[in-house]
Amino acid sequence: MRLIITRHGETFWNRKHLMQGTIDSELSPTGLYEAEKLAKRLKNDHFDYIYSSPLSRAKLTAEEVARFHPDVTFEVVEDLIERDFGEFEGKTKKDIGWHTSPHPEPPEGELSSDNVSRAGQFMSYLLKIHKKSDVVLLVAHKHINSAIIASCLGTDWDSVYDMSEWKNTNVTIIQVDKTGDGEVVLLDDAKHL
Repeated sequence: MRLIITRHGETFWNRKHLMQGTIDSELSPTGLYEAEKLAKRLKNDHFDYIYSSPLSRAKLTAEEVARFHPDVTFEVVEDLIERDFGEFEGKTKKDIGWHTSPHPEPPEGELSSDNVSRAGQFMSYLLKIHKKSDVVLLVAHKHINSAIIASCLGTDWDSVYDMSEWKNTNVTIIQVDKTGDGEVVLLDDAKHL
């Protein structure tokens, strides 16, 4: 299975460097533009399925891409919701000491290990229902995307998160075998912007 993984467009909270987590922050005008550019980049690509997080910033980005793929099944799934950052939500990375690695775990939030476990369960689900030849687009968020990639590469979340900037509407492609092991084909590419 080929996974094409992308992140939502920029939000007003991204602009302010605030931790969003499960808070439903809206796309900024730049984010809407990024979603349009992503959609144009992917308009001639083939997908067998499109999955989106239920949070509007991801869902609107996915819907923009789906406009060019009206015959592809589009499904909103809770498993792609962003990591719950508990008491960190609404604070800046500087406020919470996010610059350290390993990154601090959020009080009253989802632990990074639980985030990776959730991603692994979602990957198991995908492997059960999709054929080896399927191309699947996931539109979600920085932290859950990092956890999905970590699950596919058999590594920890911090290693993947620190691997790149994970820009808004980036494109990462992972070729996943039937056991769930993945190989990176393209990493955090935003040439469409």
